[in-house]
Amino acid sequence: AETYNRALARARGEFIAILEGDDMWPPYKLAEQTPLLQQDRDAVAVYGRAGIVDEHGQAIGLYLVPQITGTHATTADFLLGRSALQPVTVMLRRAALSQIGGFVQHRGFPAVDLPTWLRLSMIGSFAYHEAVLGLWRAHSRQVTGTHAILPSAVEVASDFFQSLSAAERSRLGVTEGDLRVAHARSLAE
Repeated sequence: AETYNRALARARGEFIAILEGDDMWPPYKLAEQTPLLQQDRDAVAVYGRAGIVDEHGQAIGLYLVPQITGTHATTADFLLGRSALQPVTVMLRRAALSQIGGFVQHRGFPAVDLPTWLRLSMIGSFAYHEAVLGLWRAHSRQVTGTHAILPSAVEVASDFFQSLSAAERSRLGVTEGDLRVAHARSLAE
């Protein structure tokens, strides 16, 4: 988070897009996403599908995004594991990131995406675009291959849920029971 936030402090644009060192963008990514954020003022971000490439940049498939309940991913979708998006596909509103204090790191979780998405989703939605908007490189040295991401993600979601007030939980329509069932199901898969 510290590195991401240093970059965010230097950024001057209205929108922020993430490109980590081992990933790639298709040439049309920014042109596809920018108008969506300009038109959908309630969205804090727009994301799409991620292609998977190997160590040499050769296409090997698509990253399967769980089915969301509509055209926008919400806090409930993130909490219940219905939306797991690759950062390489995301474009964010800089003002929304500033509103939540920048990128967020959760103890024991090696990435800033899920903790940040959860906080952002409390102030707006994530608009979904059907196009492949990022290419995620799969290789043996990446953090997601060397760290137990799913159990850590469940912990991030649980901790975030526990931090919400009863009124916020009610507004989201998510109960502790819903969370337990969703997390048990995802850990069993």
